[in-house]
Amino acid sequence: MLTVAEAMLPGVTIGMSNLNYMPSKAEVFSIESVPCLIEVKNGEMVKKLYAFHSIEHVLEELR
Repeated sequence: MLTVAEAMLPGVTIGMSNLNYMPSKAEVFSIESVPCLIEVKNGEMVKKLYAFHSIEHVLEELR
């Protein structure tokens, strides 16, 4: 879904982390479960999304 969202929203940068290799990120962002989509603006977390539901929902959250 994120690959599709990235293609449809060229102004949005999407990255990925594997928390098995970066456990400090889970602590920094207080991640409760995975998958977790975190919106970050100016280095600060804006919101977290745990349930992706559909591509339409993900696109709406990223706009």
